[in-house]
Amino acid sequence: MTRRSEIADDKTSTLANAKRALLSVVARNGNTGFAYFAIDHRILDNGQSLILLEPVQATITIGTRPITAVHILNHAGQRTGRTLEVRSGRFTVDGTGEHPLSGVPRKQRRELR
Repeated sequence: MTRRSEIADDKTSTLANAKRALLSVVARNGNTGFAYFAIDHRILDNGQSLILLEPVQATITIGTRPITAVHILNHAGQRTGRTLEVRSGRFTVDGTGEHPLSGVPRKQRRELR
């Protein structure tokens, strides 16, 4: 297993020649109940927990290198044991399905609230 410091110290690797790469998908977010005044963007209510995340959908193609596997990580950066299907150097990130990338099915997420 590669230690974190080995990846961070390698300043010469590019996406074309690195052994591995990390893709971070970021969505818009906001607290439940967050409200702002649209005219001057003044915050009226900062809201409260839970944080609501906008689902992300993207198809990613990397033509400079073969992609052998795409592992889904949890929020702590650990592998979940799930992978995304790769076809012709392309894979799709979809946080809108019944089992989004978070690894927690929608029904269970509702129960966590």
